[in-house]
Amino acid sequence: MTVIEVEFLNFRLAPSIDAQPVVTLSIWRVFEHMGHRQLVGVLDNGAVRMTSPVVDLDGQARTLTTTSGRVYSLTAPPIEDNLLRQLLEARVIHSGLIGAMDVSDLIWEPFKTAEH
Repeated sequence: MTVIEVEFLNFRLAPSIDAQPVVTLSIWRVFEHMGHRQLVGVLDNGAVRMTSPVVDLDGQARTLTTTSGRVYSLTAPPIEDNLLRQLLEARVIHSGLIGAMDVSDLIWEPFKTAEH
């Protein structure tokens, strides 16, 4: 059994784009609310991050780009573990996006055929 430690204590701004232009995620989901899609994932340090709205998807590169300009590289399909899904959903709700719909499988579809 793999143990994943997750930090879900407070909300901080992400580092500048210059300091962190690309983030790699293996634990993630995407939620849509009022026409905007936002990525929520667990960083390598265990912190949960919710992004600004997604503005671009690159199926070949398996990346999402947000309005901030940051690129998120997705190295695995959307997380299916129930506890982690609930954690990510709780982050979305805590941000005020009540009624957001999980569109992770829809987002992942064009990424399936990319060679990595």
